[in-house]
Amino acid sequence: MPKKYPPRPAKDFRLTCFAWQLEIETNHRQAGFPEIRREILTRRFWQHLRFLQDNGLTTRIIARGPEEICPETALSNSDLTEEGYLFEQRYGDRWVGRMYKDGGEVKEEKLLAKWYAEFTSWRRSAQQSVAADRPKTSSD
Repeated sequence: MPKKYPPRPAKDFRLTCFAWQLEIETNHRQAGFPEIRREILTRRFWQHLRFLQDNGLTTRIIARGPEEICPETALSNSDLTEEGYLFEQRYGDRWVGRMYKDGGEVKEEKLLAKWYAEFTSWRRSAQQSVAADRPKTSSD
């Protein structure tokens, strides 16, 4: 059975920001994990934002390139379309969790594309299921 996610809250909130990514890396490094260079963290954060923006999952341009990524760069609920919010519910934490498994830009781009294909397939089947469950009317 597919995982159920809570409904999208009406109130705006921050899903992630670059400062949190830096903090996660620092905490891990202090615990004995290897260092992840800031350039890698910046690329990953930008790669994630760019992917969301390029696939129409955001309501605005959050950044136009990696040079615009700074600790204050954030992704909020209001920055995402409904589809974008659902995508982040399913894959946002998985993306952050891959920080130490980063395989480089090309490999990570393929992973995002794979996740997006899974997501769109899941959304299509969910929409078809809802349509099939709808009561028939005389106009059908």
